[in-house]
Amino acid sequence: PLMRHEWDDTPYAPYSSSDLKYYVRNITSPSITSGGIYSIVSALESAYEIGVYEPTFSRLTVKGPVQLQKNDAEFGYYYGWRFEGSGEDYTVKCYNSSQGLNPVGSSGLEISYTSIPTWKVKPAGDGYFYIEDPVSGTRVSIPASGSTTGTLLQRSAPGTGLNQKWKLVPILRVDDPYS
Repeated sequence: PLMRHEWDDTPYAPYSSSDLKYYVRNITSPSITSGGIYSIVSALESAYEIGVYEPTFSRLTVKGPVQLQKNDAEFGYYYGWRFEGSGEDYTVKCYNSSQGLNPVGSSGLEISYTSIPTWKVKPAGDGYFYIEDPVSGTRVSIPASGSTTGTLLQRSAPGTGLNQKWKLVPILRVDDPYS
């Protein structure tokens, strides 16, 4: 995990007020800076983000299933992902290593050293992004079974639900607890 010192908590998630819903629908997705480090926060539940199964996390060997992790807003620790590419085409890597987000099987996701694919990171038009496997056309998704720490993420057919939308929050300064 990383420490993020600033958090832009602009309300991108839908709220019950019709005024806010109109405002949210008309937000353009921010641009992605190649080489930038981001936390990938769930639109379904903003207290959760894409993380790595904790027992597999170390500075040298980040490997294993991709899951939801609760971000630690009290202490400012978040998972950092480095996006490299341009347009909609990006590799998604752990911020301090060469391991990256990889599709596994028909619907799984893992962090590994294998050849890291280029993902389509598509604006959803409301301040969020879809992260899509260009080979299968499937999107990184939170399964219907839950949105709590440890929920394994999957790839599923494209939809417009919050379970497939991700907010990319820039991490402005990195304090690496493992260095």
